[in-house]
Amino acid sequence: MNGGCKDFWAYDTVANSWTRVDSLLGMPSDDAVGFSIGDTAFVVGGFTNPNSVTEVWNYSAAGNAWTKRQTTYPGIGIQQMIGPVAAGRIFVGLGTNNPTGAPTDDFWEYIK
Repeated sequence: MNGGCKDFWAYDTVANSWTRVDSLLGMPSDDAVGFSIGDTAFVVGGFTNPNSVTEVWNYSAAGNAWTKRQTTYPGIGIQQMIGPVAAGRIFVGLGTNNPTGAPTDDFWEYIK
């Protein structure tokens, strides 16, 4: 699996400590992008040898559970993407294409 992982941790700023939360249900992957809006975290894309991943997962802190979204990243499989969030809007893209490693200029907005 090229060292990909599925474990996730939550940081408590008051207690200055980490707590393990529910593991990602998808394939372990390298170079996925993660971001959050409110109490919901997202993981998109990544790489599992020999393919790039286009899955979109979200984590609910309230339910301590992962859910696979009924959508995939619409661009080509990309690893090392960026995932900025601005004004409640999610953007993903750029990164590199597997297997060439060539940089990409794909950039998409995710609409919930």
